[in-house]
Amino acid sequence: MSSVRKSKNAVDLTQKTFFVMTGASRGIGRTMAIECAAKMATGSVIVLIARTAAGLEETKAQILAKNPSNVTVFLITLDLTRPSAEQISSQIFDATLNERNLDEFKLAMIVHNVGSIGDVKRYAKDFCDMDEWHDYYAINVFSVIAMNTEFLKRFNTQTRRLVVNISSKLALQPCKSLTMYCSGKAAREMYFRTLALEECERDSALSILNYAPGPVQTEMTEEIETSAVEFGVREVFKGLRETKTMLQPIETTIKFLRVIESGDYESGAHIDYYDN
Repeated sequence: MSSVRKSKNAVDLTQKTFFVMTGASRGIGRTMAIECAAKMATGSVIVLIARTAAGLEETKAQILAKNPSNVTVFLITLDLTRPSAEQISSQIFDATLNERNLDEFKLAMIVHNVGSIGDVKRYAKDFCDMDEWHDYYAINVFSVIAMNTEFLKRFNTQTRRLVVNISSKLALQPCKSLTMYCSGKAAREMYFRTLALEECERDSALSILNYAPGPVQTEMTEEIETSAVEFGVREVFKGLRETKTMLQPIETTIKFLRVIESGDYESGAHIDYYDN
């Protein structure tokens, strides 16, 4: 009997892995970090990044409780509002790789989960402060690009690499009240799609995924429900919560793991929680 051939995009999380998760102190980022790390082999390096140290400590504790293997977990508190390339290089990669032989890792994986909702109390026509726009794009787009560039610069061999952008349905579809969020997610996803178009055909060891986790019960969706300027948007999110159709972080994480382990997507594709 012939074995089933796996997709070239499939990844094996049970290998020795270098794993970076941004926005790892709570919500989706915490749950994805815990569940991915639970599968990883002895010697894996797990890098958790967020602005708050207390949340990262809790994520680390849960990782070590769930994975009895000898993995190393680094916690990096970094404000990504206006990071420099030098900061990202030294504080994230120099500090965690620490002159390791990169070839010892069979998989290098980065999940770009960092993100903020922006001001949901105004309509698009009312956003005229360019400093506000710059600050929003700095954390949600520019820092992601800078970190991703450094990641691919370090892991530029034939090491198996997976780059994941935590996207949203709203990267593709506008929503009233969510001007900043929609535009930031759209810009970010198009960067990754372009990167995939340029790199993945010639580099079979690299895969890029835009994963939209669906409406998840987090502080972000709570803010939309209570503060969105558009009444109808508030009602939609309130309805999701009241009917218990709002997803829990573990539900979307299970789907995410199934997607990356099967590799059943085209590199650069947008995969939604509700896709078959």
